[in-house]
Amino acid sequence: MQGFSDGGADLGQLQTTMHHIEVACASIQMHINPAAAEATILALSQSPQPYTACRFILENSQVPNARFQAAAAIRDAAIREWSSLSTEERRSLISFCLCFVMQHASLLEGYVLAKVSSVAAQLMKRGWLDFTETEKEAFFYQVNQAILGAHGVDVQFIGVNFLESLVSEFSPSTSSAMGLPREFHEQCRTSLELNYLKMFYCWARDAALSVTNKIIEPNSVIPEVKVCTAALRLMLQILNWEFRNDTTSMKAGIDVFSAGVRHDSASSKRSECVLVQPGPAWFDVLISSGHVSWLLSLYAALRRKFSREGYWIDCPIAVSARKLIVQLCSLTGTIFPSDSVEDFLSWSASGDGLFSVKSCRKALGKEAGGSDLWSKGVWLGLSPPRVEAFIWQLAHQKIAVKVELAKRGMSLEEDILCPFCKEHEESVQHLFITCFVVWELWNKVVSLWDLSIVLPQDPPSLLNSWGSLRVNSLIWKFIPGVVFWSIWKARNAIVFEGLNLDRLSLFFIVRFRLFKWFLAKYPKFPILEDLLIGDPSLADAVRLNDSVGGIGGILRDWNNCTLLTFSENIGQGPPPVAELKAIKRGIEIFLASRWSAVSRLVVESDCKSAVEWIHYPSLAPVFILPLVKEILLILSEKVVLIRLIPRACNGEADSLAKKEIG
Repeated sequence: MQGFSDGGADLGQLQTTMHHIEVACASIQMHINPAAAEATILALSQSPQPYTACRFILENSQVPNARFQAAAAIRDAAIREWSSLSTEERRSLISFCLCFVMQHASLLEGYVLAKVSSVAAQLMKRGWLDFTETEKEAFFYQVNQAILGAHGVDVQFIGVNFLESLVSEFSPSTSSAMGLPREFHEQCRTSLELNYLKMFYCWARDAALSVTNKIIEPNSVIPEVKVCTAALRLMLQILNWEFRNDTTSMKAGIDVFSAGVRHDSASSKRSECVLVQPGPAWFDVLISSGHVSWLLSLYAALRRKFSREGYWIDCPIAVSARKLIVQLCSLTGTIFPSDSVEDFLSWSASGDGLFSVKSCRKALGKEAGGSDLWSKGVWLGLSPPRVEAFIWQLAHQKIAVKVELAKRGMSLEEDILCPFCKEHEESVQHLFITCFVVWELWNKVVSLWDLSIVLPQDPPSLLNSWGSLRVNSLIWKFIPGVVFWSIWKARNAIVFEGLNLDRLSLFFIVRFRLFKWFLAKYPKFPILEDLLIGDPSLADAVRLNDSVGGIGGILRDWNNCTLLTFSENIGQGPPPVAELKAIKRGIEIFLASRWSAVSRLVVESDCKSAVEWIHYPSLAPVFILPLVKEILLILSEKVVLIRLIPRACNGEADSLAKKEIG
């Protein structure tokens, strides 16, 4: 079995491996020769780098137990071979597990998802001391987006469950054996407690808050209940953590009920809790934020809702809320101010009680019903400081454009027109939004994400709404700062240096600046530089558009200039077959041309089925699979992408094909 670093794994071999594992799982379930079946499963986990086979089983098998065993094999092999895996391979395994559970959140059996989530948590811990903070941030960004509900309730539930698995792995009493010294586990535990544990608690609290209003509605049974239950359970798990501030060797148990009441062993166990001593850093989260009041209100609402049905005492969400309340009642230690400290004035708008301009501005903004413009669109820490200062000025619409300078009494004679279009006065709104040159630039940039947009009326509106267009993209939030700054720099070059406007160069500079700023923030993030930046002096990537029926195609360079066209009559046949033949013929023509020596190919097709079959051959019908395999055989590093485009964008290739149809 081949490792995931080998992209040429044989499809037949993968299918055979999957079949053997499925048969072995069925044999164990029916108790038919279980020893041989267990040996087959053990051989998978003990084979060197079984990751490709395990991924294939997880993504294609219809047998839940086979998927479960494939996840277990990934875990065993990765822990065993960790030191020999590259950094990229380690990240790839964790990313695969996280993406798998989120993509299949509503489809697979719960125990399979729990296993894959647990594997991701264990591999995360195994690489905890190896990964940089930026790499960890990239992983947790995906998890945070899931927990915030950006991808739906099922994915939100999966995100919370992953954090449960992660906290469990880092806790000394519940961690999995990895064959590593105790010092490793202690370092991981300390790092998580200091840098992430409180953040996880806040994420869980926010997840519960986001669904509270829905679940307390009368006569409603909704999926959000499981999210709130899991979030409360995670919060309880975090408060059960053995904090470093706890100076006792063992957590002291206390009975939360009064003495003199008779308890049996079961009720005694239920009534016992432990002292929780998280330290002063948790004061703003647990004490001063109104968190306890919210939890008590939630519990009261749950009691009102479920008491009519007579099962509110044992309702899972009520049980989780009740346990968390008891745990919060056990808070003690330095999280509370010392009695020996003299009274002092405390600033209530800040968690630490100290005044700051930032906390004052936030408090005033809330009172006045202000927007989140400053936190969502300006002070993001994604651009250089002077650029963020410029964006702040732009958000106030106080940039020194010609119209504003004229208002201040500066004599500009008749030179008040926009330097780009030379048709309208240069106002803030026109220069950065409505000028046709600028409008074209914005749409060229977003077209890299296959989007078309209608721009808001002014820069503040754009900054405030931009992030909601692609909430899961790390690079998306860099775009407004990059484009606004590039427009201003180009404008100044024309006004003060007498340069001419070059739209292609401006678009190239925007892409180049976007790439450099992104890598400055996320230096380890994998991104193809030349696909984003391009090359203004070389047709680095050519595009092939094809159509169906009689087949036809157009080969274009990165600047949309046509290099060659072709059309052939292939006779009658289903449209997807003709599309695949057109793609195959186009790739052959490109590889045989002189452009293949200096360029790479992006294939664009308007047939969704053809594109899916090339990306996922297992989905192709049996009679089409040989043609798909022929295309896969001729693919090389020169073919960087095969993507779907709207049919309306493929008119020229379609007309070429129709010429051959007659």
